[in-house]
Amino acid sequence: MNFYQNFFDTLYELEKKKVSSVGSFVWENIQIPADVKSVLDVGCWQGDFLNSLSDTYEKTGVDICSDALKNLRCKAIACSSESLPFPDRSIDLVTCFEVLEHLPHSIFSKSVSEIERVSSKYIAVSVPNKQMLKQAFVKCQQCSCLFNPDWHVRSFDQMKLKSL
Repeated sequence: MNFYQNFFDTLYELEKKKVSSVGSFVWENIQIPADVKSVLDVGCWQGDFLNSLSDTYEKTGVDICSDALKNLRCKAIACSSESLPFPDRSIDLVTCFEVLEHLPHSIFSKSVSEIERVSSKYIAVSVPNKQMLKQAFVKCQQCSCLFNPDWHVRSFDQMKLKSL
């Protein structure tokens, strides 16, 4: 098992009982264009967004954590966001809600490129805005390691998003 899969499997175990919050606000309010027939949710986690959509869409969820995919009521594929198993421009709408801020630097750029590659029409992304990562750090009482309690490794602002 590679490092990233192990990391996100562990994160899933820690987070699976949390109530949806920021991400759910985004997907509960998204307006999907009328010409969308297929939807891919990258980093779909437990599939709340896809499960909320009508079955009139061809829905697929991908996540590196296979346990999270058990909750999906549509096609589910266990894979990394850096290597999406879809042809170029094959999905009308690719979503990625509250995921990019968690991706390690070594796979971030490739993941963004993959999202762009498979989208034929639209991309919808949500990330925290101007989060002060270091100010949110907490210290582990056992090992004294500093970490972000939300497991975020990067912050975004309007300029960074435009550059993507």
